[in-house]
Amino acid sequence: FQAFFVEKFSSRGAEAITRKLESYNLIPKCNDHATIHRRVLKMNLEFQIPKGIKLEVGTDGTGMKMTNSGEYFQSTYGKSRRRFAKLIITATKDDVLAVDVMICEKGNTSEPKTAEKQLQKIMDNGGKISKVYDDGAFDTKPYFNFLEKNQIESAIRIRSNATTKAKGSFRRKKEVLKFKKLGYKEWAKEKQYGKRWTMTEGHYSAIKRGYGDCTNAQKSENVLKEIKRKVWIYDRIRKYGRKNKQ
Repeated sequence: FQAFFVEKFSSRGAEAITRKLESYNLIPKCNDHATIHRRVLKMNLEFQIPKGIKLEVGTDGTGMKMTNSGEYFQSTYGKSRRRFAKLIITATKDDVLAVDVMICEKGNTSEPKTAEKQLQKIMDNGGKISKVYDDGAFDTKPYFNFLEKNQIESAIRIRSNATTKAKGSFRRKKEVLKFKKLGYKEWAKEKQYGKRWTMTEGHYSAIKRGYGDCTNAQKSENVLKEIKRKVWIYDRIRKYGRKNKQ
């Protein structure tokens, strides 16, 4: 409960709200901002996996700034290069199913590899994935082979210079031939590729508009936790709204 206030107002703001709730006798006792901060950092952020239904999901990544300072302050007093964190989610149009956050460094932000790991985790937890909607960054042979192995349908935008030779992935060859035969517009219409926007871009837009695209934490480990917490809170609020609407 206090994590919602910490993300919107800070731990001191959460303390002020909690003290007011105590004065109204709505809670037995409040805690101070340091205790709130420590408890929020230790939270186990798990995302619920819908079971018993076929899931159509999308995976995508976005950058999050690791500082809220401006360009002048950063170049004058900070490091010469602004650091970023990479947020990668797998989600349906309603729910976020898996989240990974990492510091942007060369070789550690492969979206297809992260997608494989997230999809496997979802399936291991009882989720039944029927189709994925991904952009051109996911047009790789290993990723197509993973989808073929797990019998998952795909709507992945093929690169314009893609070869029609298999070279280790007959599934990708089939998708490339279909893409080149139909052309992008017809292919997108048949595959319903537009659904990808509600599964990834729509969520990212809401998260950044609601909680910002930069972090307040200083330590790298806390930065990663803060970004994941933003997504978790956003997902919990959406679930709460749908539950009460029903």
